[in-house]
Formats: sequence, structure tokens, C-alpha cells
Amino acid sequence: MGLRARQRPSGPDAPGSLAEFGSNTTAKPQNLVLNYTRTLTPNLINEFRSGFLRAKMTSVSLKAFNNDLVSKFGIIGLDTDPRMFGMPNFAATGFRSP
Repeated sequence: MGLRARQRPSGPDAPGSLAEFGSNTTAKPQNLVLNYTRTLTPNLINEFRSGFLRAKMTSVSLKAFNNDLVSKFGIIGLDTDPRMFGMPNFAATGFRSP
């Protein structure tokens, strides 16, 4: 019979390619493995295996709680939650290359 449990939290910064971009991402993976092996006869083995994996990830801007760029630039209609402070992500649409 065997049991293995593992939890390894991490929190690396992920800087962006431009100033004010990037995020702080934390991960909390949890892993649990259980196995049971029983020899019924010299030629017959019974084995049971089970596993569980859960990963919780959160990501906030590097400027969270510090620098409200959305309000500074007068951008309206975006979230004003302090966890989301910093430069918002945006994409231009409707363009195509020739």
C-alpha cells in the first residue's frame, strides 16, 4: 500500500515586454496518489490505483494596489478593482495584412 501527497506553492513574477505590463501569478498545485497491491495467488495480483490533482492559480497585475493607470488615462468602462490596477490588456481588431 502506498500514499503520496504533495503541495508546492509558488509565486513568480512575470514581467511584460513593456513597462507597466506583466503580472504576479501564484500557483498552488496539490497532488494525491494512492495505490494498493495485493497478491492473491502466485499467478494473480490485484492492484488498485487512484489519483487526485488540483491546481489553483491566481494572477494580478504587477501594479495591483499601486498605480491606477486606467483612471490616469481617462479610460472608462473598465474594472476599478485595485487588484486590477496597471495597464489593461487590449487588442486591435478589424485589421488584416495584405
